[in-house]
Amino acid sequence: MRKVFQSLCGFAVLAALFYSWLWTLSFVNRINIYRNREAYKPETFLVSGAEYSHGDEGGDSWWLTGTVAAREERFVPRLRGGSLPRSANDLLERYPKDTRIEVLYNPNVTETLVQGEFLRVLSAIPDYWQEEARLRYRLGVRVLVPVPLTLVVYLAVRFVNRRHAKLHPQPNGA
Repeated sequence: MRKVFQSLCGFAVLAALFYSWLWTLSFVNRINIYRNREAYKPETFLVSGAEYSHGDEGGDSWWLTGTVAAREERFVPRLRGGSLPRSANDLLERYPKDTRIEVLYNPNVTETLVQGEFLRVLSAIPDYWQEEARLRYRLGVRVLVPVPLTLVVYLAVRFVNRRHAKLHPQPNGA
């Protein structure tokens, strides 16, 4: 029975590794935004279009195209409380062409889409940095806590099993 419990704890460590891995890229985005927070400056994003991609593996992705500080950029708006867009036209209904959106802009950050986010252009909502800190904390807990916690439980169970085996040796069956 002890070995079964130890095996279950080992499986829990693997499950914790997978769970933490799922949130790692979003957490890294939060850290990158935090590290570069001084470089983000308030700007206005002028919507010129929308893109929508039906993803085969990781789900659909969408973004607005437009200009910020006379540069072509992409912006993934935070859609609070509403349904997700199902097409580029659906996104343009929410943000018609020539809509001006207040954003935080850092032209020195990568243009690459990372975990559904472009880190160059961020929503400039009034409580953005407080919300970002809360999100960074929640993701940090999801990434950094499960593996050490389950590993400690696994090692404790293993220690107890080994100690029990030394104190109560099993006779060799012949």
